[in-house]
Amino acid sequence: MNRTLKLVLLMLAASGLLAGIAVAAASPSVTTGKATSITSSSAALNGTINPNGNTAHYEFQIGLTKSYGVTVAAKHGVSGTKPAAVKLTVSHLLPGTVYHYRLEATNGAGSSLGADRTFRTAGNPPPEAATGPATNIGSTAATLTGVINPHNQETTYRFQLGTSTAYDLQTPDRTVPAGNSPVTVAVPVSGLGPATLYHFRLVALHGSSVVADGADSTFFTEPAKPATARVQARTTPHKARTAPFVFKTSGKLVGPSSFPAGTGCFDNAIVRFFLGHRQVAATVVSIQPDCSFSGQTVFNHLPRHRHGRHKLRLRVVIHFNGNGYLAPANSSPSHVVLG
Repeated sequence: MNRTLKLVLLMLAASGLLAGIAVAAASPSVTTGKATSITSSSAALNGTINPNGNTAHYEFQIGLTKSYGVTVAAKHGVSGTKPAAVKLTVSHLLPGTVYHYRLEATNGAGSSLGADRTFRTAGNPPPEAATGPATNIGSTAATLTGVINPHNQETTYRFQLGTSTAYDLQTPDRTVPAGNSPVTVAVPVSGLGPATLYHFRLVALHGSSVVADGADSTFFTEPAKPATARVQARTTPHKARTAPFVFKTSGKLVGPSSFPAGTGCFDNAIVRFFLGHRQVAATVVSIQPDCSFSGQTVFNHLPRHRHGRHKLRLRVVIHFNGNGYLAPANSSPSHVVLG
């Protein structure tokens, strides 16, 4: 190393500039501090930052979990080589709720994260609202149900209702008392249109600003007159040769294409076996929500008959009982052979 370069380095070291260059090459040192000034809707987030010789910009990350999701950035950074206290106030928080937060700072050399910390806002947590099913559905009326946990504060609730999720109607406000257990609520509504799909949800409130919305749910009102349904079914095997004679009948109920899928698919159907005009067996099967049904009929021996035949031909008919949406209906007859 030549003499001139040595002299320059010695002068830089003496003036502290080399130390400054080394410090500037380091990312900030960050410590997440304790939250203070906590209210039901706001809190001050604190921390310390050593910029390590370069201007450091900082922000707080905050959320309901360690995934955070929201950042609150400072308008101005901090400079220097010593720890500096920083503070940012966050607002529009939910009462009675645990929040996670941490401090992050960035300078020209990189970023550093403080440890995760938590605080709980003051007051009671927001109410919980779960939309339930619609019951007692008719052509112009229904009962809307749901469940509310008031979380230790008197809670106002209403149902929003409409032919879309815009919900252009709502029920009058009602209340449930303070408590910490789920409460089932039900509100009848009338003046609805027949054969119409409605959306609804339950809304619960603490005061006028802390709101909990239940999920959207739907129901389809009954038509003014039950529509025609078709019953499609198949019984197997076609021939049963030895006792016990076991037959399985499966099928589905088909309603009008103008109905939402599955509408009217409830209640029972009856699988009937006839020898001539005489019914010799009947099995009740349940219509499933997907409109399917399946049932088994067992003959332990041949039904009594006038003639001494060893083989009997039985007619099979499935009868759907009907409901407010669909009129009673029969399947087309099919045949099976016993013996």
